Amino acid sequence: MDTDEKLALVAQTIAHQGGQISALASALLCTLHVARGTPGLSEAIEARLAQNHANLTARSESPEYLAGFEGMREQIAAALK
Repeated sequence: MDTDEKLALVAQTIAHQGGQISALASALLCTLHVARGTPGLSEAIEARLAQNHANLTARSESPEYLAGFEGMREQIAAALK
């Protein structure tokens, strides 16, 4: 496999994952809209995210990974308000 073929494969893989990420983001947004109207669900989601963050921090994940998690957690918290 030459370099152009390898680059095309990487580009295709990234595009595929981007589509999956977009679909997940859309599903999450719909779920968050429902959660806002469900008593106690917003708080449960926020508590679970806090617990997962504590677990990630304890395992000393990479700073970039933690920053990504924290950024997404903030966006989710804002969507739940």
